[in-house]
Order: sequence, then C-alpha cells, then structure tokens
Amino acid sequence: MILTPLVVGTGLMFFGVTREPRMALVLQMAMPPAFSTLVIAQAYNLDRDLTVTTLAIGVFALLFTIPMWLWLFS
Repeated sequence: MILTPLVVGTGLMFFGVTREPRMALVLQMAMPPAFSTLVIAQAYNLDRDLTVTTLAIGVFALLFTIPMWLWLFS
C-alpha cells in the first residue's frame, strides 16, 4: 500500500501518462488486501486471527494513504 503505488505512480509520470489514467492505476495499487485472503486462510487452516488483523490494519491505513496518493500524484 506504500511502495507499489509510489513506484507505479512515479513510473507512469516518467512515461508521460496523463492525470486520470495515472490516478486510477495508483489508487488500484493502493487498495488494501482482499478479503479472499481470509477464505484462503480458513481453507488451509492458517492463522485466521493474523489474517483478520492484517485486513483491519490495511483498511484503516487506507484512510491515510489514499489522500496522500491523491495529493502526491494529482
């Protein structure tokens, strides 16, 4: 949620991609982990508590990282 959008956004700016497509790609890269990871954790008897915690942290961090990416790449 931090490194990938930064690399993608910088690369797209370097290649001259315009604002709207660049922002769409950066915001897609900044999304938190998908809930399918919880299904996979349950299917393979992995640590579900860790998975839920990671999902919660990712969603909470989204509140701070999305405005940062909007400001940085717009």
